[in-house]
Amino acid sequence: MTTDPSSHPIPASPVRIELRVVNSRFIGSAAPAATVEAAKAFIVATRTEMPDAASSVLAYVLFPGKTTLAGLRYVGERAGTAGRPVLSVVRGSGLGDIFESHVQHCGQ
Repeated sequence: MTTDPSSHPIPASPVRIELRVVNSRFIGSAAPAATVEAAKAFIVATRTEMPDAASSVLAYVLFPGKTTLAGLRYVGERAGTAGRPVLSVVRGSGLGDIFESHVQHCGQ
C-alpha cells in the first residue's frame, strides 16, 4: 500500500478474494484508481472478465485534491440493495483512490 502524505492510504496493486457459499461464488476485487476514468475502466474490465455473473456491485472512492468523489453501479442487482453497504465499507475503510467490485455467480 502506498500513501500520499496529504491523503489516505492507496492500494499499491489489485487484489481479489473468492468465497463459496452453498452453490454461489462471491468474488471481491479492489484496485487502485486515481481518476473516475480509471474506475470506469475497472468497471468495464470486471464486466468483460465475468459476463456470466448473476449480479455485480461496483464502487469507487477518489480523493482528488480536497474533494471526495464516490460512485456506485449495479449490474443485475436491484438498485438500493447491496450497493450502499458496499460503498459504506469502502468509505469507512480509510482507503482512498480505490475501486472495489463484488460479483456473485449463482449455481456454481
